[in-house]
Amino acid sequence: MALLRPVAMLERGAMRDLVSELRQPGAYPYPVDHVEVVETHISWVFLAGPFAYKVKKPVNFGFLDYSTLERRRFFCAEEVRLNQGLAPNTYVGVVPVAQWADALRLEGAGEAVEYAVKMHRLPPERMLDALLAADKLTVPDIERLAARIAAFHGQARTGEGIDDFGGRRIIEQNSRENFEQVHPFVGRWLIHSQFARVYSFVHQELDRLAGLFERRVRGGRIRECHGDLRSESVWMDPSGEFQVFDCIEFNERLRCSDVASEVAFLASDLDWRGRPDLAWSWVEAYVRASRDEELRELLPFYKCYRAFVRGKVEAFEQEGVSSIEDRSKHGRAAREHFQLAESYALRFAPTLFLTCGHIGSGKTTLARGLASILGLPIISSDVVRKELAGINPREHQPSPAGGGLYQPGLVGQTYGEMYRRASELLRRGGGVILDATFARDSERQRAFQTARLAGAGYMVLNVEAPESLIYQRLVARSHGQVTESDAGPELFEQVKTRFEAPNGVSPTQLVRVPMTGSIGDAVRVALGGIRQRLPQDHDVRRSA
Repeated sequence: MALLRPVAMLERGAMRDLVSELRQPGAYPYPVDHVEVVETHISWVFLAGPFAYKVKKPVNFGFLDYSTLERRRFFCAEEVRLNQGLAPNTYVGVVPVAQWADALRLEGAGEAVEYAVKMHRLPPERMLDALLAADKLTVPDIERLAARIAAFHGQARTGEGIDDFGGRRIIEQNSRENFEQVHPFVGRWLIHSQFARVYSFVHQELDRLAGLFERRVRGGRIRECHGDLRSESVWMDPSGEFQVFDCIEFNERLRCSDVASEVAFLASDLDWRGRPDLAWSWVEAYVRASRDEELRELLPFYKCYRAFVRGKVEAFEQEGVSSIEDRSKHGRAAREHFQLAESYALRFAPTLFLTCGHIGSGKTTLARGLASILGLPIISSDVVRKELAGINPREHQPSPAGGGLYQPGLVGQTYGEMYRRASELLRRGGGVILDATFARDSERQRAFQTARLAGAGYMVLNVEAPESLIYQRLVARSHGQVTESDAGPELFEQVKTRFEAPNGVSPTQLVRVPMTGSIGDAVRVALGGIRQRLPQDHDVRRSA
């Protein structure tokens, strides 16, 4: 890997410090009060008034080569061209950094000594990462984004010149290159056992999924994608419309891929940011919009790969930025992404996980978050109940306890159908999460028996929340919050005294999960309990 080349060694000879020059308000062709500089390992971005200017660093990392002025000019133009599909209102064009007298000027007259991508500045508080941090990103938001990306993928280039990037040879090459580039960071940002676990998982999956990779090529699922789809690259305006910018322009091999890899990237990013429940919603919404059901089978592999890549990039960032604060931030992010990649690589023997808890305690949110990390399917009582009644699962139909959708006969049918579906999945060698209240011991015992007959293990995730928080959630649900459940405060009052706590479940098969903090914290507690109680099986193969 080539080292960063100092700015003073650019092709035009000795230059003033470019960053220092472009920090000055007078370097811009319009009045500027203040210039903010954002540095990454491959670029500097100058935020000046209503515009942002991105200057590419003169670096060569092998997979990225900006080492000459002409290459940087070419890739500036490529960045503008390629981003028109998802960010048509963001990119202005390529402009020169000109030498004028003794100073550098953006868009100025004189000899061009560098080039920059000019963009409209987007208010940072509307970036997806900022919305996530402020807890202002909703399920409908993420579903609209999924529909937008699915439509983009549906129109993106495919076929000759693109398809090869989805074949096993290129996927294996990308993986091998990734491991080679990460290896120098072992012992610093990840430990050897993490590297070894991910390495083993990736190579097992490359063999297991070989046929599916080829079917994806034949099915037209290899596309010219965005390539770097994460929350920092997505902006949502107040009306809910998206601008998705900063796609990979420097390497076609990293931009063109199976659409599953692109979906996995944002899902992994949402997992890392402590919202695996939204990651689950993102995947489900994309699958609905694209009708790409088999994408789910590829997600554990691609999420592991993407998290590992992101750990590598953050490690490069840590070495490529100058401030102590930025170095610390990127180092921490590198470590966390490598840990996340290891979580995706965890394999357990076939196990039935069932949620247990009061209405509104957060069972479904936990189930979705855990499913996102472990790559498991969910069988939800709310969904099955409506399917049996011939109702769209997202149609709101509140019912009283013992009546409507909650009449005893339909409740019994719902649980019976859940056990039947779970048995099929367990017998095929996979795991599954049953998402229901499991308010009675008899219901839990039937689930345990289902697992035993399928030759699988079982575990109870006891979800706990105070009544005040439960009421808060149920009131929000009754005021139009999008959910498959119709249970409201009234139903909770009617059934809460009938709940039988799982006190008789063995401690080796019970994980207590408090849902009083963030969903990310709850999933970490659940995953930690699972890892303590279930031996990890490195030889488990899920059926393709």
